[in-house]
Amino acid sequence: MKLDIPESVMDQLFMELLPIASKAFKQAAQREGLPFWMKKGEAVYANIAPITLRNYIKRD
Repeated sequence: MKLDIPESVMDQLFMELLPIASKAFKQAAQREGLPFWMKKGEAVYANIAPITLRNYIKRD
């Protein structure tokens, strides 16, 4: 089923839902005790290869 939703309605929905989603993600991160930064060894959990991480660090 395809719904044709006017752009103005989509913009309004976005503005209403963004703060709610942001708050939910922050609460989930706090509940899980996730740090803001990862250690190099933890990058594998984000599906990042060690060589990719090293190259990114060198680039900055």
